[in-house]
This record gives sequence, C-alpha cells and structure tokens, in this order.
Amino acid sequence: MTAAPPLADTPSEAQAPTPLSALAPDAAVLDAQALAQLHQLDPQGHSGIVRRVLQTYQRSLERFVADVDHARAAADHPALARLTHTLRSSSASVGAMQLSVLCKRIETGIRGQQLDELPVLLDALRLESGRVQTALAAMLVDLGHAPPTAP
Repeated sequence: MTAAPPLADTPSEAQAPTPLSALAPDAAVLDAQALAQLHQLDPQGHSGIVRRVLQTYQRSLERFVADVDHARAAADHPALARLTHTLRSSSASVGAMQLSVLCKRIETGIRGQQLDELPVLLDALRLESGRVQTALAAMLVDLGHAPPTAP
C-alpha cells in the first residue's frame, strides 16, 4: 500500500499569501486611489460624505479591534473569522489595504484550520489598526473635523 498524497498541495506562486514582511511599515496606510474613489461620491465636499464615512469606519474599527481582542482571548475562531471578514471589506473601502490583507489572511487561515500563524497575524492586525486609526485621525483633521480630545 502506498502512502496517500498530502491533502493540500503547496499554493502556487500566484496564490501564495503575502509575507508579513511585505506589509511594509513605511507604506502608505490609506490607499490614495481608494480615497480618490471615495471623494468622487462628493467631489465638492458639500455633503460631508467622505468625513462621515471615515468617522463611521473609525468608530467601527475601534469596536472591531476590541471584539477581536475578546474573541482572541476566548479562542473563538468562528467569531474571529466573522469579524475579520467584515473588517476586511470595510477596510478596503476606505483604503486601509494592508489591514484588509491581514484580515483576509486571518479569515482564510481560520476557515482552512491553518492556525499556526494566527497569533502573529492578530498581533500585526492590532499594530496595523493603530496605524490606520492615526492616519484616519490626521485625515479627519484635514477634512475639518478634529476628534474630541480627552479632558
């Protein structure tokens, strides 16, 4: 009797996940092209759509990161997959592409029961979400809405 072939082949070069090292810390946090598309919804800025979208995303990002932390502490992998799936698409829509990529890797890894990288990816998600929050805060100041400061 011969040994059965492995269940999953090594992914091809085209399908290989982006290495964490490729998520460069000096890269633009928010993709200019995605932001330009968002600005096309309100080119003159009269209705404040861009500001409202960014504010909504900023608030939801804070909640999602807290929820991810709770799911991580509870080792609730299905919740982590759901949370990162949702965060992935909303992050891409505001140009947080590196955060979106991390979310996709986490979700895909969990769904495929490949959990070895999960702690590192979750740490990277936390760091990248902080970078995104900082970039959003600066952008909202530029758009004329400074977030409230703590007393």
